[in-house]
Amino acid sequence: MEGNDRQAKTASDRSKITARKRKRYEEFQQPTILSLPTELVMEIVARVGASSLRDLFEVKLSCKSLYAIAEDSYVFEKVSVEELPKLQMSRRSKEQSSSFYRRCIECGNSEALYREGVV
Repeated sequence: MEGNDRQAKTASDRSKITARKRKRYEEFQQPTILSLPTELVMEIVARVGASSLRDLFEVKLSCKSLYAIAEDSYVFEKVSVEELPKLQMSRRSKEQSSSFYRRCIECGNSEALYREGVV
């Protein structure tokens, strides 16, 4: 009996210590952009894409969560395609930019639709 009481007490002590460590960790954990609501992060990413394609691609490379947000149709609707022909591209990059451009058109991007109509 005495052994079981000791084991129960040790398990209880361990769970208290774990809870304290978790609380301390949560207190010192720095908030990130991903702690914001998804809609707000999506708006931020869309505005980054509207100002610079290169910066949008850098955002997509930063982490999986931001990549997923940057792939949303709302971002493709708002992104600026003005810089697209200025980028020096290899054959593979041209194919990727072409699919990017097509995705912008599918999502109703006004700049891409205007270019498509003029060209």
